[in-house]
Amino acid sequence: MDRSTCYRYLILFFFIFQSDAFAHVNRLFNGKWEYVEYIPGSMKPYSVFDISLNEGENGKIYGAYCFVTQYGNRDDCSPDGELNVNGHAVDLSKKASVAFYSFFGAKNGIAELSINDDNSLTWTIIRQPQEGEYYGPNRIVLKKITSETDAHVGDRLVVAKKAYLYDAPSKLRQGETYVIEGDYVKLVRISTDLRFWEVKFSTKSGRTIEKWIDCQDIDFCAK
Repeated sequence: MDRSTCYRYLILFFFIFQSDAFAHVNRLFNGKWEYVEYIPGSMKPYSVFDISLNEGENGKIYGAYCFVTQYGNRDDCSPDGELNVNGHAVDLSKKASVAFYSFFGAKNGIAELSINDDNSLTWTIIRQPQEGEYYGPNRIVLKKITSETDAHVGDRLVVAKKAYLYDAPSKLRQGETYVIEGDYVKLVRISTDLRFWEVKFSTKSGRTIEKWIDCQDIDFCAK
């Protein structure tokens, strides 16, 4: 083998090594992914399944999912930002294997994550979690949220300059917590008198608050 051929092989081996060593630097799984299901004729989502993922340089993946269904009457979400998904990306591929558990006691579930050609994410359960309830989908394709508008699909914009949150759907149960004009809240369910919405609100520190808000403060009162 002459010197020039040897040199070309060394360059080839270098790039192969680099490709393998930094296969996950792009962190393909990073971000928030979401699927929203609407029932024909309804303006409110019937189900929302979202996954927030973080991928390290070594391919380690951790995050959490939130599943809200039946127009908000049932949800499988962490009330305080607890992470329930963790695993590892498969080398030199667009797949990952993760363990997960539900917030209804089901544990030891296994799911495969795969990045599709259109940059969507497929969540496929390989092993169902046991010893509790799991209400999420077995297989679903999620879209990556890439803009501020996408990030608030299914949410409602606060229109009042200062909107206090309530511990119960009553003017007598006003708390000290409030949101301001321009904030977004996620709708959970409406009160029986149609005057308040139960909502979830994420603070800048990552804490999730679940309270009630006056329908006028989000311009979403029954007509």
